[in-house]
Amino acid sequence: MSINDRFISGANPRKISLHEFDRWGLGNFQIHETGYLPLGIRWHYDGLCNPFWRLYYNAKEGGYIEEDGKKHPLRPDGVTVIPENTSFNSRSGEGVPHLWIHFSPPLAARFKARRFTVSLNPALEALIHDLQGFLLGGRERYAERRQIFHAALALVHCCFSREPLAMEEPLPPLLGSITERIERSLAHPPSNPDLAKAAGMSVEGFGRWFKRHMGISPSRYVAKRRVREACRLLSLTDGSIERIAEEGGFANRHHFSRIFRQYAGLSPAEFRRQYAGRAEERAPAPPQSDRV
Repeated sequence: MSINDRFISGANPRKISLHEFDRWGLGNFQIHETGYLPLGIRWHYDGLCNPFWRLYYNAKEGGYIEEDGKKHPLRPDGVTVIPENTSFNSRSGEGVPHLWIHFSPPLAARFKARRFTVSLNPALEALIHDLQGFLLGGRERYAERRQIFHAALALVHCCFSREPLAMEEPLPPLLGSITERIERSLAHPPSNPDLAKAAGMSVEGFGRWFKRHMGISPSRYVAKRRVREACRLLSLTDGSIERIAEEGGFANRHHFSRIFRQYAGLSPAEFRRQYAGRAEERAPAPPQSDRV
């Protein structure tokens, strides 16, 4: 029986308010990069690990990822989603079409990250077809790039609607608004007194309240988010390290390198070299491929 049949037979329709997702920032997925290699590549890399999530779809058999010694095939009947900071090896040969999206979930969602695969259905298949078509077309105009962005975002949302991840206890709405405020101004974040005032608390009380929910102090949270954003820029843009340091609100490259090493375990230059040597989509692509 279809949904319409149930309504016709007397079931009462339901109206559900979803304003809490806007209030907590749960709908704000970020799309960093998407691309399509219709002829595939020799996709042999070890130790792939980056500060963003990945979505993969291979239209043919022949590719897989290896995590903790176990192989997980990338099949044409499913879309695979891999959490950030997951270390894995990749294997695939030429001739296997490869679609990817790099993205970050909403900051306030705090998912219990795990890899998952969503079975292909007509809705997913249509979205994949649209995105691949957009990527094979032009991308020079802003309107075309916006079209690609919305298609990639729709695909990510569709996967999460079909296979929602378990979430940790949701943030209090007030804390969600505080983290969103920090996120919008990472280079020049509000001071603790300003944030405490916005929360209606004393500075000391705000610090304790923030750490109780987030597990770290506000200052460490800001530093961690700045480093994560720097990782994204180092991985996915060609901006100089000096420019990324400046845009991130660091005093200079030395200050940036010191904080970055503290949280990422290596220098910005080392991180960029490592990513350039391992990133699966950096291999030479066929002429008809495209990315945004």
